[in-house]
Amino acid sequence: MINMRVLFVSGFGINSTVPNPICETRIIKWLKKYPNIQIDIACDGIVEKTPEKNWKCHPLYMLRRIKCWPSNNPDVEKACRKELCEIFDAQDYDCLFVPHKPFETVYAACYIKKKHPKAKLYIYALDPIANEVDANNGIGKHLFFLSKIAEEKVFEIADHIFHMECNKRKYDEEKYKKYADKFSYLDFPLIESRDVKSGQEHDSSALLILYSGLLNDVYRSPKYFLELYDVVSESIDAQLHFYAKGNSVKEIEERAANNKRIKSFGYIPKEDLEEKIEEAQFLLNIGNKYSDMLPSKLLTYFMTGKPIIHIKNQENDASIHYLERYGLYIVIDERDPFEENAKKLIEFMKNNHGKRLSLDYVRRTFTHNTPEWNAKQIKRVLMGDK
Repeated sequence: MINMRVLFVSGFGINSTVPNPICETRIIKWLKKYPNIQIDIACDGIVEKTPEKNWKCHPLYMLRRIKCWPSNNPDVEKACRKELCEIFDAQDYDCLFVPHKPFETVYAACYIKKKHPKAKLYIYALDPIANEVDANNGIGKHLFFLSKIAEEKVFEIADHIFHMECNKRKYDEEKYKKYADKFSYLDFPLIESRDVKSGQEHDSSALLILYSGLLNDVYRSPKYFLELYDVVSESIDAQLHFYAKGNSVKEIEERAANNKRIKSFGYIPKEDLEEKIEEAQFLLNIGNKYSDMLPSKLLTYFMTGKPIIHIKNQENDASIHYLERYGLYIVIDERDPFEENAKKLIEFMKNNHGKRLSLDYVRRTFTHNTPEWNAKQIKRVLMGDK
């Protein structure tokens, strides 16, 4: 018997390969296992389907964008609102379940909540609405006060917000106490069994260090590690492969032009990336400079059980707590003496080449990062279970 009808709003699209939809897909899969919960998908991939205007050619559009900040494309919110209105005009739902990001779908869902107050609104905050990355990057530096206003509006309207555990310190601050009854904490649901076609490691005599994910000159730059690699590779024969996108890729490509051991491949399909990760001996993680957010790739790395090289560049690095539980890692702090870091990394690579943790160990250690655990917590809130 179905007694909870959920409309799941997926702005990026549940088949997208960016991190948030990967989390969404795994949560949906496990929520559907509960016979009393029905899940329908709305606005699937609406971000990609809605063209973004060039604000330089459309000044009025730019004004709309500022007014709707932190919406990246106000037309996405408009399209999402229209689709949700049509759905609710045709049938009722018990609740809206909306991941953030993107923000446009969150704002559209808030509009529907006002129009249909009986429907519960749950925000799945994979990213904070007002986050330190936006506050230090691009136009967001000048409009961060609008992000804070938007966050407060959403918290007032929503019935419940599921935050990520790595943001608990932020939302325990005094200014958020009035929303405490609406908050609960989950974690990224990325630890599960892996079925990788290739079981072969890198077949070259050289070791392979691999990085995958976003790179950004402001908050996640590869510059320090590239300089460190130049020194370390004089003592250890190691290749460095990047499967990345972002404005830092240009620097990698420039270095790759002068060093055949460095290669830049860009983003590739998830299944292909998993095979490439399987081939590497060491996995590189670069911490966020301005954010407490956990790079989701770290949990993907954990599933391999392979040694992890982590670059730390701020005091409140969310990755450290997870790495300490994982065990097979080294932290290279950019603020430490360069020569000492080079020696540490060389020793780590010599001592840990070929080591690997079991998936059973990883799953036991990171139970709260499994989709089934997270879905169970969400189900309790949806159904009002104690």
